[in-house]
Amino acid sequence: MSFIISLLKLGLRASIILFGVLCVSFYLHGKKEVSFYFAAHPDDWQLFMSGNAYTDVVNNNEHVVFVIVTAGDAGLGTDGSRKLFRTSGSDRPYYKARERGAWNSCKFLADVRVHGNSISDGKFVEINGHKIYRYAYKKVVAYFLRLPDGNLDGSGFSGTGYQSLERLRSGAISKITAVDNSAAYNGWDDLTATLNKIIVTESEADPHVWVNIPDSDESFNPNDHSDHINVSLAAQASVKNLHYAGIIGYVDYHSANLPENLSSSEIINQAGIFSITVKELHDDGYFSQWVEGHTDLLLRNYYRIMRYPVKSSYRQPPSSGGVSRAAENISPKNLSKKIIAANGKSNTKLIDKIHPDPAKPGGDLFISFRLPASGTVTARLIAENDEIVYSVSKKVDADAIISFPLSRFLQSGLYFLQVNLDGNYFETKKLVLQ
Repeated sequence: MSFIISLLKLGLRASIILFGVLCVSFYLHGKKEVSFYFAAHPDDWQLFMSGNAYTDVVNNNEHVVFVIVTAGDAGLGTDGSRKLFRTSGSDRPYYKARERGAWNSCKFLADVRVHGNSISDGKFVEINGHKIYRYAYKKVVAYFLRLPDGNLDGSGFSGTGYQSLERLRSGAISKITAVDNSAAYNGWDDLTATLNKIIVTESEADPHVWVNIPDSDESFNPNDHSDHINVSLAAQASVKNLHYAGIIGYVDYHSANLPENLSSSEIINQAGIFSITVKELHDDGYFSQWVEGHTDLLLRNYYRIMRYPVKSSYRQPPSSGGVSRAAENISPKNLSKKIIAANGKSNTKLIDKIHPDPAKPGGDLFISFRLPASGTVTARLIAENDEIVYSVSKKVDADAIISFPLSRFLQSGLYFLQVNLDGNYFETKKLVLQ
């Protein structure tokens, strides 16, 4: 089906050059934005989110915080003597080997472009009255809450008393305790308040942050692990009133059923990160996690913007004390480029073509869409200075034509056209008016 949207009325000497779908990383030197990556298990962000994590740490020079909620212990707790998953090696518990692998992959990101060693510090810190193990290295931080693995369906394991995030959220249990007994959380609200405190503490005075999570919408991310979904719900609850926090949701295991969509360099990056993660397990004698069910995921990366930061809620830098955040960090220009990057890989192609190209003087610019289904189409035109110069959202069916005049936008410059269908399918085009 095809939908024609009349977008721009161009003045004399205006022409359009189309650069195609943006699938690029932006090198924003001096950018101090904070990004958070919430994962249920120690290898989740490497499998499902590592493309954006790589961009945030390596290319964008950001402060990046990983929050690993469960120990991923598969019901073993702290027992390092049992032979489950193990062929040989030390008596290091399974969760410890996974945690070390996860932290080593974090360190790898920090070392890709920044030469020189820095002390890798790991210690317990107190957050919201709970002891949590925190690692810090250069611009990368990781928190490990070490809560019990909840099993695929959220029923828990006998070895850890059938504790799980699902059972905590549903009220089936009133408390959940870390496998190493480092902390206990008295109910779901206690856990989400702790995650909130991590975000507020680590984001300091940054005016907006991005929170990366598994997508909790089953229509977008079906048949996911119970722990993944509950970590997503906990993270969303933790930022419910932090309107300066944007949310990016990822497809997890279901992405293996979707078309491959990464470039060769992106695949190399994801494979490298995951190989470091699994090496620690191998060194400790555990069975290799480098298996087809995992390596298939390294060829794909699907995600969407679940929530945009609200500009009116951006925080101001401190008036005194500490290092003042530069004005550029409050400017929404950095925000638009983050959104563009997050929308850069379309879940499906929405824009069929732009015509005429180049546009005729005084004529209209038409955008033809080829949509997978009827639904609500939202289109936004964003200037290079991040001003949203026009936005429209309309419900359309098979034979609909949407037209909105934009004759006042005559000046030359760089623009971004962002389109989504029902919040599930995204595409971004870069436009230059000359």
